[in-house]
Amino acid sequence: MNRALSSIACAILCAGLMAGCSTTNRIGNWLGLGASGPKIEGERVSIVERKRGSPVDKVVSELMIFANAEWGGQLARAGYAAIYRAQSNGLARMTTVAARHDGLGVAQYAWA
Repeated sequence: MNRALSSIACAILCAGLMAGCSTTNRIGNWLGLGASGPKIEGERVSIVERKRGSPVDKVVSELMIFANAEWGGQLARAGYAAIYRAQSNGLARMTTVAARHDGLGVAQYAWA
């Protein structure tokens, strides 16, 4: 299962690279709620840096981009109001009209 998801993520990533979207080694934040799992009492919340680009990170990132692009297209075709994130000429903006996100290489990206 993990190998299949990784293959899917790599295929989506490669398609994005061919469309001209960029991949940078960014640092993300990871919210941790203790080693024994999330607990409310007596636990401290820690936010630590993690390097992006692990296989799991790629699977989640690429599938979420795919899902939000598809969802945004379906909302636009059905005529429903939505909030989109668009990017052109290096400038990102929020809009209520489906518009291209050049950085992600998708026709639209719903902010869901």
